[in-house]
Amino acid sequence: MIVLRSDLLTGFKNKLFEIELKTTDNNLVLENNKLTCQLSSKPSKHGFKISGFIFNNIVNCCDRCLQKYVLNNKIKLTFLISNQKNDNIVGNYDLLYWSDKADRVNLKDILLETLFVEVPLKKLCSNNCKGICLDCGNNLNNKTCSC
Repeated sequence: MIVLRSDLLTGFKNKLFEIELKTTDNNLVLENNKLTCQLSSKPSKHGFKISGFIFNNIVNCCDRCLQKYVLNNKIKLTFLISNQKNDNIVGNYDLLYWSDKADRVNLKDILLETLFVEVPLKKLCSNNCKGICLDCGNNLNNKTCSC
């Protein structure tokens, strides 16, 4: 997901970005193989502040019933793009270092990291998931079994 320096300098608001990703380094599977986000940019004292959200379209496998599901929620995102490697400027923001000489920045890695952090430890398709029958293997969410 490439953003040009000229776009950052002029700023943008609620711009929709979408890139196709067949695989990721963290083995995340995305619905339709697309990473989609809506971002805004504005110049800040130490670079550029990027804010917005990522559409969480990670395909998960339920730990109880083994069915695939997608949460389809929005993950809030705010970070700074800066050419300074100074921890004092960060505050509560993630920092993406960017050279003064570069005319573009790739946001793909920071977006994927944000998505990866949001992967739940216990993956459930719903809080009411009944799981599978330990005897016959039927998905108890779809039908009851006579075991």
